[in-house]
Amino acid sequence: MVVTPTVHMFKTNYLGFFPGISEQDAINDVGGVADPKLRTVFGMNRGAAFSDILDGTSNTIVAGEYLTGTSVNDYHGVPISNRVIFQFLFTGLTPNSTAPDIIYPAFCVNLPEFNLPCTGSDNPPDVTAASRSRHPGGVQAVLADGSARFFSNTIDLTIWQGLAWMASGGPTGGF
Repeated sequence: MVVTPTVHMFKTNYLGFFPGISEQDAINDVGGVADPKLRTVFGMNRGAAFSDILDGTSNTIVAGEYLTGTSVNDYHGVPISNRVIFQFLFTGLTPNSTAPDIIYPAFCVNLPEFNLPCTGSDNPPDVTAASRSRHPGGVQAVLADGSARFFSNTIDLTIWQGLAWMASGGPTGGF
């Protein structure tokens, strides 16, 4: 008798925000060509010291909600790869945007009815994923000071991006 092992994948509902608005920005950050103002606390092959967070730890988000997949063949929220929806979130879209995440075709399981809309692309400048939740009105995010806050779906995109970028000169409260 042949026994086929069952593979169980760990999934998480919180992923880190990575530099810029797409995977290309995160790739550029590795090569040192990314705009330093678009850097986030997390990056490929680097992290940040508190002294790097020039906008202040209470004004910088580090991780946000993301929905896990609905089946074993759906990899949303599996933090074991270096790809969008596995580890990376970007601020190219506001929380719970109706616009689809743009992810690699092999990982795209388009489920807009579960707030997991996606379309496939192999082009890194296009590849991006928004923070998403199933509760109404917004998402929870963790700030660099260790606190968590609820951020509305209607937050201004510029403010949302400034919150993720740790040295953008972004918002200093009232968001």
